[in-house]
Amino acid sequence: MLKIHPVLVLPASVVLLAFGATVSCAMPVAPVPMPVVQRAPTDLAPRSNVVEELHGVSVSDPFRNLEDAQDPAVQAWVEQRNERFDVYTGALAQRDWLSARFQQLWRYDDASLPGLCRDGDRQLKSTKRADQDKWVTHLRENEDS
Repeated sequence: MLKIHPVLVLPASVVLLAFGATVSCAMPVAPVPMPVVQRAPTDLAPRSNVVEELHGVSVSDPFRNLEDAQDPAVQAWVEQRNERFDVYTGALAQRDWLSARFQQLWRYDDASLPGLCRDGDRQLKSTKRADQDKWVTHLRENEDS
């Protein structure tokens, strides 16, 4: 039985170009778009040279300065980053749709399972309604005690 294999027929100019030859033809060739080279951001988080020794191990914490939210330098940096983000996302055609979709995914009623406190006489439970940003912790006396 005869097997037929598909054959790809390429124009001679493509074959020649593949081997490094130059071809001149009457039809203009569209320029190949070059990838856009993005510059490194100039407003990266400021770093510090904080190194602590914990249990005999040196631990670097280059972003320790960002922990102080009241520091004017940190507030200025956060404001600058927020402005840059708002400019970028403000140009997105899908901004409103994305915002609505994220709210739909993130906003739901949720509750944890009750857990006993260490003393065994009370139970802890956490709840969060869809309209709340933070969890609420409920403490109740254990009915079995």
